[in-house]
Amino acid sequence: MTSLRILVVSGTYPPDIGGAELSIHTGCKGLIQRGHKVVVIADDRRPAQEIYDEVPVIGVSPEKLKNEIEYQFSIHKFQVVITQLIYSPDALLWTKLQKIPSIYFVRNNEMHIDLSISSAYAPNILVASSKFLAIKSQEKWKRNVEVIYPFIDLKKTTPLRKRPIYLTAINPLVLKGGQLFYTLGEKFPEKEFLGVMGWTGLRKKSDFNWDPRQWELIAQAHGDSTVHPPEEIDFSALSNAKILKAIADMKTVYEKTRILLFPSQWQEAFGRSIVEALAAGIPVIATDVGGIRETGIDKGGFLLPKDCSIETWENSIRYIDKPEVYEKMSDYAKQDCSWYSLDEQLNALEKLCISLC
Repeated sequence: MTSLRILVVSGTYPPDIGGAELSIHTGCKGLIQRGHKVVVIADDRRPAQEIYDEVPVIGVSPEKLKNEIEYQFSIHKFQVVITQLIYSPDALLWTKLQKIPSIYFVRNNEMHIDLSISSAYAPNILVASSKFLAIKSQEKWKRNVEVIYPFIDLKKTTPLRKRPIYLTAINPLVLKGGQLFYTLGEKFPEKEFLGVMGWTGLRKKSDFNWDPRQWELIAQAHGDSTVHPPEEIDFSALSNAKILKAIADMKTVYEKTRILLFPSQWQEAFGRSIVEALAAGIPVIATDVGGIRETGIDKGGFLLPKDCSIETWENSIRYIDKPEVYEKMSDYAKQDCSWYSLDEQLNALEKLCISLC
């Protein structure tokens, strides 16, 4: 197979922690391992040049982004540009003017930027991370949308051994069910709860507060000036809850997780942490919103209505926590995610890139 030359523009990128960031990095690494040339341009909250986990990454400020794209093109003569989130509007405008093929990853259902065929931002191909998000995107932009599920390297997230203790929630913001998570902590004072915060690419590195500049860039990327940081929960009074700012090695989280709680209150595009938990044999209780059903969760957990009672959550936890039930559901969890293949997702992306060359 001919080696492709691919530029990826993603303002937030690992070591920033977030689903979209982790997915695009795993995709980039997979393409490199298949023999393709990949260079990433990200924001300036990182070194000007580095190799991050096999992937060349350029750190550049918003003001210098266009010049950096042009400079990298003059060196590498890229055949395809892939972009998402922060920095994507500038990348899309430039590629369209230069008639360079582009792929845009739609990461949520809150995008208001015009990506219809006639738009100045229009990429050649739109990719959604679930069928749910593809349908919503098709309705919005009146064009075809491909589906590639997130790139998840389960070898990096599945622990070899487990010492399950916690009822865990990932990024328990209000919109992701943080208030319900807090209430469950109150209802089960004898149990230990673990919250792992994320979206570090939108936070200040100095104090972990939201970074105004990053949110301004997100608003531009979404085409929506009303975008603002989500509401957070103060867990300090919940004595049986441990809240971690961010964890790069999710094995350390899943090896101590007994049940994953995913009480999201917004239209999740997918739910990568559900797949990671299922693969680790961790039963999951989640709200049935957005594309969460596409994670494959079935006998290895429960999908609950978004507006169900707190008693339903309590009863679900008590049921799964029974020793004779837990072991069976742990086995079922692994079966639920057996459909997922990173290679298949990489094959799909590689095929799209080739189709544009």
